[in-house]
Amino acid sequence: MIGRWFSAAFIYCIITALSGCHLLTGPSTNTVAEGFIVNKYTRQPLANVPIEVIQWRYGAFGNTHIDSVAGTFSGPDGHFSIAFDGNAKGVTYRIDFRNSRELFDLTDYRLFDAYSALDGASLTVGKPNRVDFEATPFVPVRIVVDADKQGSAALAVDAYASYLAGQSYFHAFTFVDTARTSNRTKADRVAYFVPNWHYNLSVWRSSLPPISSNSYGTSVSFTRFVGYNDTTIIRVH
Repeated sequence: MIGRWFSAAFIYCIITALSGCHLLTGPSTNTVAEGFIVNKYTRQPLANVPIEVIQWRYGAFGNTHIDSVAGTFSGPDGHFSIAFDGNAKGVTYRIDFRNSRELFDLTDYRLFDAYSALDGASLTVGKPNRVDFEATPFVPVRIVVDADKQGSAALAVDAYASYLAGQSYFHAFTFVDTARTSNRTKADRVAYFVPNWHYNLSVWRSSLPPISSNSYGTSVSFTRFVGYNDTTIIRVH
C-alpha cells in the first residue's frame, strides 16, 4: 500500500514538473529581425560580423541571465537577417553584434527600450523588426612614456574618454610603474582607441603604491583628440 502511494506521488510530481515547464513557453511565434551593420564614419558595410539574438530574463532583484536563441553573420553588403521562434514567456528578446575586440558599438538606440544601449536592441515578437547597427573599428595609437618619477614611489599613466565631450566612458590605456629602484619611467605601447573622441591623459605620481583615487600624490592631465585616421604618437613626459 505504501509502495503504491509512493509511486502515485512520484508520478504526480513528474506531471506537475512537466506542466510547470510547459507554462514557460507559449504558442510558436516566428519573428524576423533584419538590418545592416555599417562603419559609422565611412558608411561602408561591415561584413562577416557575428549577429546574435539573445533572450534576457530580468529578475525581481535586478538579476539577469542570457540565453542565445539564434545567430548569423553579416553579408558582404553588411546585411543580416535572423528568424527565430519567440515563444518564451516573461523574457525580452534582443539583438546585438558580437565583435567587441575589433568593433565599438556606436548605434543610436533611442528607438528601442531603455536597456538597449547596454543589452542589445529590443525586439517585438511576432512582427518584422528592423535594426541597423553603426560601429567603428578601433584605431591603434602608439604611446611613448618617458617621465621622471620625481622621487615618487609609483607613477601611473592613464588615457580615458572625456565626459566633457558628451562621450561614454572608455579606458583606452593604463601603465603603472612601482619599481622603487627606478627614477625614470619608460614605456612604448600600442593602445586601441575609439576614434573621433576626446581623451584625458593623466600622469599621477604617488609617494606610496598602489596608486588609486585615494592615494596621496600629484596629477598632471592634458586632453588629446584621436581622429579616425590618427597615426601620430602620443608622448607622455
